[in-house]
Amino acid sequence: MAITAEAAMARLADVHTIDQLTALIDSIDVEVASGRTLLYSGHLASSQGIGSTAIKSHDVALSLATNYPHVQIIDELSIGKFLDINPGSARINELLVAKLDELFASNEEKILAYLYGTRDADGNRIAN
Repeated sequence: MAITAEAAMARLADVHTIDQLTALIDSIDVEVASGRTLLYSGHLASSQGIGSTAIKSHDVALSLATNYPHVQIIDELSIGKFLDINPGSARINELLVAKLDELFASNEEKILAYLYGTRDADGNRIAN
């Protein structure tokens, strides 16, 4: 049975290996309510210099979700709440950040590879 983000956070203290963390993440609820469209907000484009505006897909997805009740973004699901490690987020999961630092010896490159995949020669992410 899938668990909530809050239940997963409570279980983080019992996680001592990367495999245990993976199993915990796998147990978190990923269900989307019937009739809803789920949006993931990956990176669209970067700023090309001073005065240029970067396109942030999270902003586009959030705008769609705000204006259309059948649209939801992954941030609102339990899995999105649990995996929020964005330092700029008001809902950052500090417990997960601390656990990732512990398991990966604060190696940001290894943490990002674990969560988002490694990068190929062109800088594109490859799922692990």
